[in-house]
Amino acid sequence: MNLMDHDEDLEHLLAAAQDPDVLVRNTIAGDSTIPLCVQQVLVTDTDMSVRLHLARNPSADSSILESLATDDSDEVLYAVAAHCDAPKHILYDMADSEDFRLRNAIASNVNCPVDVLCLLAKDAIPIVRGRVALHKSTPRAILGHFCEDTSLAVRQSLARNHSLPSELIDQLVLFAEQDCAVYLSQHPNVAIEHLVRWADEPDCLVRQAVSQHPSTPVEVLDQLGDDHDVFVQNSVLDNPNVSEDTLSRMAESDFSGIRSKVCGHRNAPLNLVLDMASNDPDEDVRQAACIGMMQIGDDVYRGAIADEVISLSMPFGPGRQTLGDHLLDAGHTDFYQRLQSIELELRVAASGAALPSVQKKNSFRM
Repeated sequence: MNLMDHDEDLEHLLAAAQDPDVLVRNTIAGDSTIPLCVQQVLVTDTDMSVRLHLARNPSADSSILESLATDDSDEVLYAVAAHCDAPKHILYDMADSEDFRLRNAIASNVNCPVDVLCLLAKDAIPIVRGRVALHKSTPRAILGHFCEDTSLAVRQSLARNHSLPSELIDQLVLFAEQDCAVYLSQHPNVAIEHLVRWADEPDCLVRQAVSQHPSTPVEVLDQLGDDHDVFVQNSVLDNPNVSEDTLSRMAESDFSGIRSKVCGHRNAPLNLVLDMASNDPDEDVRQAACIGMMQIGDDVYRGAIADEVISLSMPFGPGRQTLGDHLLDAGHTDFYQRLQSIELELRVAASGAALPSVQKKNSFRM
């Protein structure tokens, strides 16, 4: 861009910042690319919504935020207090406000100073203390104090803080296990012993969270795969660590949605997916299994074809046509060619002949 283009663009922005239509000015005020000189025009706008858009602009200059910190509108003040680039001295001044919503906005600021967080940790309003309990910069000693907070909302906010170390999770379990289990069971630092115990929780939401947790032992996932709640079973299938044995058993579920999800799991063995693609009574499940087959890597297919577990000429599906014909009829040409290429590769390797030049497609696109 030459200098003339830059000057013309700047003139356009300055004109738009003074446009009679407030919607135009709002759009400009919220644009993260506007330069400081345009922000300086908008900061004095008579319409509160324009100033609010400017206060929420992630690129608002600190000098602009300082000007907006004395705005007549509470909404603008809340936006300034929550802005990550708000000058620290403004946050200190606002922390003494009688408006708990302003204090809450400060506590939600990702760059809130630690000493301001310590001050707000003693706030009389639980929602403010809860924000402090969630904050990534809150000192450990303060977090420990929150474990015994009189407010359930504060303890639950603490349980949702993923910066909470395992020792404080244990402390929170001691004081508020029943109130916080649904949140703690999703925590990345929770001890395995808690997950094992919560697998028997009456609350299905807790069991769902345990089912999805990456640290849940395989044997617990196996147990939850038979849970009486179908939503818990569904959550088990979101876990990348579920075993082949569990998947094979869940493939016999009465719920077609569960069977379909089994087909797409990365740990589902090829012979299981192949059987479901061919023989499941539900067409949607068979289709899901076909898609699952396409997601399995070439190395698996090389082994399966070599062991005669699968071939394009094998009977397949309710009509018992060949697998190759089924794939072509269903429009899965790329996958057909992929298997055909692997079969050819193995036949050539077995015969010791040179591999002919063929165009291979290594990925399937729906």
